[in-house]
Amino acid sequence: MPVTRADQYRSALLEQLLEQQRHTELEDFVTQEWDKDLLGDALLNAARALRFTKAVIFLSTLGVANLEQSGDRAMWLVAYQSLAQGREAEGFDTLAPQLPIVWVVRQILQPGASTAVQQCQGEAIDWLDAMELSIDYLRLDLLEHITQHLGTQDLPANAWLVAAKTLIERARLLGASQDLARYAHCMERIRQQIDTDSEEYAKIRNALAAHAARSYLKVQDAESAKRMALAIEPDTAMMRLEHLTCMAEAHCKADELPASLGYLDKTLELALQPEILQSFKEEKQKKKKSKSKDSTFSSDAAGQALQALQEAVAPSGQKVFLVSGTLLGYAREGKVLGHDKDIDVGIVGWINQFDVLNAILSSRQFQVYIETFAKKETYVVPVLHIATGIAIDLFFYHPEGDKYVTGIQHMFGYLQRFAFTPFELQPIEFLGAQLYAPSDIELKLRENYGDSWRISDPDYISHLESPSTVGMGGLVHQLVGRLTVYSCLRKGQPSKMLRALSVLEQYQQHPGGMAPALMQRLRDLAGRLDELMAPDAAENPGTPDSTESPDTALAQGAYA
Repeated sequence: MPVTRADQYRSALLEQLLEQQRHTELEDFVTQEWDKDLLGDALLNAARALRFTKAVIFLSTLGVANLEQSGDRAMWLVAYQSLAQGREAEGFDTLAPQLPIVWVVRQILQPGASTAVQQCQGEAIDWLDAMELSIDYLRLDLLEHITQHLGTQDLPANAWLVAAKTLIERARLLGASQDLARYAHCMERIRQQIDTDSEEYAKIRNALAAHAARSYLKVQDAESAKRMALAIEPDTAMMRLEHLTCMAEAHCKADELPASLGYLDKTLELALQPEILQSFKEEKQKKKKSKSKDSTFSSDAAGQALQALQEAVAPSGQKVFLVSGTLLGYAREGKVLGHDKDIDVGIVGWINQFDVLNAILSSRQFQVYIETFAKKETYVVPVLHIATGIAIDLFFYHPEGDKYVTGIQHMFGYLQRFAFTPFELQPIEFLGAQLYAPSDIELKLRENYGDSWRISDPDYISHLESPSTVGMGGLVHQLVGRLTVYSCLRKGQPSKMLRALSVLEQYQQHPGGMAPALMQRLRDLAGRLDELMAPDAAENPGTPDSTESPDTALAQGAYA
């Protein structure tokens, strides 16, 4: 069952209330969420996938007490009680000893326990439960043992399909654990078990190959990623697109930027096809329909999140100051800009990241995307304020020569850097929070947005146009331009797409410059993009799904 962003947020909030023993708010949460399928599988699955042990125990207990048919709630309750207590909890011995999940719990409690997975027995669903628990507790070594063992068993084809879908769904929740190489191995092994002659299973085989490639990319194994990207069977235009984008990212991560640029140009050429454009149109409409009417982003929530961040950081002796779009909103309108969906703040000194992040984690008020830590190469760390769902990008400014340098560590594999004149800090009040800003705000904004920063410009592309950009016209800048054009194409943003193409045209004669013929075709398409992406006349715009929360993914701002 897919883990939605709404359920991720709900389970994170529940875990915090339980962790901090906020009993009155917990009672209110249960009352408010009771009719929103509080006892359903979706929220429990999200809590398990995100390793929120207290939330799992709480939901399982409610399920056992209130559901007419509690299903697997008793099993999950005793399993997670055991994991929370660090020993086999009361009632654990009521589980059949040969169940795979019993083996997984005992291996987690006592790594290297003598019982072998080969001694386990169960139906396909029992093995699936064991696989999920192995993934959720990041024991991907156990997952490998399970998939190796199941490869010797005569499992029905449907069981392998369910296992494949489970691995694909959980993959996006694993971050950048080094064990993702094991995860990719498991995907490859399951892929081998799926009938190669069946057209019905071709889609899932391709999905496994693509996700294995992306898992390898997350651990910087570019060569394995290339191998799996080549294993994608491009029987449709969309699968050819997946193949090309995987190859482009793999070459970028291998620091082979000219090759990456070549694959991105092939991607853009393919994206000109009507079939691809139709897919982008459907994707855009689907996102529009599923977008919540209500947004968790508000000035009050943003102020609360900022105040909590400053208070969390204060014991480390550091000061949180506004940067980028948030500083622009403060200076130009005295509020967050209307299109912003996250907050940008800064800290001076990369060495300070350790004290700062330890203080943030100790506050227990934030989720931190710790996979972004890279010691001296850390430029930005996304954090999420749990109580409000507000995403904050925390930028670290590195003193280098006569400049302060920060940057964007893009998930595609490159680092783009921006250099600013060093600055002192001044105290300010923003959205009710006591914070800081650079002492010369106007200079900072001129370096970030140019002399016209006071004028609203919805199409401004800071990563391409900012005067602070290091290496303007270089290979990284050219790559950012391609990715921006592709993003605008997918989202149906013709004016911004033309703006990005105009920037690329200025550097067309530089190494990695875009071919004039491709640029002209993209310009022509941008001129028709509004028409091509417009909803069909007979299409029902639908009703937004009020159960889906807004996108509060931790990496949204820093990696967009």
